[in-house]
Amino acid sequence: MAMGLLTATFLALLASPIFAASSTLPSCPSTEDSIYDYIVVGAGAGGGPVAARLAENGFSVLLVETGEDESNNVNTTSLFTAFSAIDDPKIDLNYTIKEYPANFSVQRNDEWYPRSAGIGGCTIHNAGENSIAGMRQQFDAISLTFNDPTWSRDNI
Repeated sequence: MAMGLLTATFLALLASPIFAASSTLPSCPSTEDSIYDYIVVGAGAGGGPVAARLAENGFSVLLVETGEDESNNVNTTSLFTAFSAIDDPKIDLNYTIKEYPANFSVQRNDEWYPRSAGIGGCTIHNAGENSIAGMRQQFDAISLTFNDPTWSRDNI
């Protein structure tokens, strides 16, 4: 059944380090004449699990991702280089947002909005940053400034 092939293909994509070692994606069966119950866009923290659960429940699913498997990219796998992942041109989608409407009295430049391409989506650049704790002095200073103990380093 096509469901079994889709599940096997999906799991192989998640586990395969071939993408990072190659500049071109491996060949896959043509999807030109395929019909899917669901098309999931983005293999990040939301899309990947949604596609997997749908496939596990018997639906045919096409999971589309703009990036590649970055599991061999040192910027996405090491805490020592995790901050470099945000600026890594292989995964940075270079999105910006306009914070204020054109007729707003104060104008600012577009704001950079970090988004990542690749299996894992933004988790591949957020993971390192969320696992490094802030400095005790900074959080404790905020706590004292606002007289709010919930902002102390021990409570964050």
